[in-house]
Amino acid sequence: LREGPRLLAGLRPRPKLPAPAPAVLNPQGLTDGRAELIRRVLSGAEADLARLETAATRTADPEGALVLGRLAALGRRIVRGIAAKPQRFEAAQRLLTHHLDRAAFLGGLISAEPAPDRDKLADVLRVLGRMEMLFLQVETEIAGGDGRDLDLELKVIDQALDEDIRRR
Repeated sequence: LREGPRLLAGLRPRPKLPAPAPAVLNPQGLTDGRAELIRRVLSGAEADLARLETAATRTADPEGALVLGRLAALGRRIVRGIAAKPQRFEAAQRLLTHHLDRAAFLGGLISAEPAPDRDKLADVLRVLGRMEMLFLQVETEIAGGDGRDLDLELKVIDQALDEDIRRR
């Protein structure tokens, strides 16, 4: 029954993929308290990523499934990047503690039965698109980008996302 809209849309059910192994934190140079904080945040992020991946496989909208899949892949790379370079945690902290949860929530909205109406779906996809930009910028910063140029952009996107989510 869950596959009904997917089959009507001409899509095949996506196979269930095994869950990726959780990222392992490299605690070198961290205090115990800092390492524990980062572990807790990464653990919560893993749970949000699982929700996001589930939503990507359940949504009947092809564009929604693609956006959610890309966000999940970006989120996984960010989590692995922070686990490998925990000194860059500040660059991703808000994304991991706030935006990832919001993305999973929005993914749940568009994957719910019955599917949202076209206008609501378009609004959610627009917000998810903005989130994707934020995820890409955070990934770049974690990978070793300078970050000074991105700080202002991240703040502007962060504020715009908060405003969009408040309107939902």
